[in-house]
Amino acid sequence: MLTSKFKIAVDVMTAESGLSAAIRAVVDTLRKYKDIGIYIVGDQLMIEEVLESSHRAYWRELKLEIVPCEQVIDQEDDPVWALKNKKKSSTHAAVALVASGDADAIVSCANTGALLAVGRYLLKRRKGVEKLAMVGSFPTYQAKEAYICDVGASYGATAEDLHRQAIMASALLRQSDSETTPVVGLLNIGTEDSKGTELIKKVSSILKNDPTINYHGTIEGHDIFKGHVDIVICDGFVGNCVLKSCEGTANFMMHTIKRVCTSNPLTKLVGGALNALLRVQAPRLNPSLRNGALVLGLNGIMIKSHGHADALGIATAIAAARKACVSATDKITGGTHARETEAV
Repeated sequence: MLTSKFKIAVDVMTAESGLSAAIRAVVDTLRKYKDIGIYIVGDQLMIEEVLESSHRAYWRELKLEIVPCEQVIDQEDDPVWALKNKKKSSTHAAVALVASGDADAIVSCANTGALLAVGRYLLKRRKGVEKLAMVGSFPTYQAKEAYICDVGASYGATAEDLHRQAIMASALLRQSDSETTPVVGLLNIGTEDSKGTELIKKVSSILKNDPTINYHGTIEGHDIFKGHVDIVICDGFVGNCVLKSCEGTANFMMHTIKRVCTSNPLTKLVGGALNALLRVQAPRLNPSLRNGALVLGLNGIMIKSHGHADALGIATAIAAARKACVSATDKITGGTHARETEAV
């Protein structure tokens, strides 16, 4: 049994980039952070084969423990079917470690619906939470991040659900920085009170009249990057579209710049100088360095990683789980393992 300060269960079988990438992420993370231990959850023989071939005997010195399981939840599996028929999956086993208190957080690349279904079943939702939400970070022109909630956990949110998201996300940011009051914006097609659906108008009215919410008002998509608000509230369908559109745009931009800068000898010279400049700012645009969305509303810390995340992306998600554990421990003392705040 692991004895590290923070213990994280990593479901390594669900990464579309492959088991080798997931294990490389685990090893890289353990090398970087000395205060965590990792439960590697999956097929034991396959995991040991990758560890031996890639890391030789070195891996036996790391703070890791293999938790064997027999099944894997595939990306195309129906959430309800997977919950009932794949109870011996790596996803079930990883979430169960958090439910039992043996682990402080779980990281998984499993399909969102199935992962959340398992989370709701084993960890249970917090009191008053009807729909779960996921928080993802975005860069801004300022020296801070903006967080979108929800980026794909739930669809068809009611006004009450979106209000609850604002409460949970605000509590999360205050947990990380108790000296600031997060500014909340509501994603809309315009900033005028007359614009938007009846749902948006109702939510805006609720947020305006909630003294616990530092409400900025409605914002448009391009406002996300201005840094005027810390939290952007929206339905999971909209948030997921925004997230993937922005990721696609960032990848397209970097691909285009690379192609232009390598098209002929002259542009290669210019590209060399540009590359040095991009190294400073490019990390802010790299989706792999923003991977890992925290699920709000569960009795435990769950990080959803993109299914197609590479080793760097999965390592980023594990680091996000560690950060959540650190924040929870700073906020809550005396418990047997790290938990989110009651509001989250």
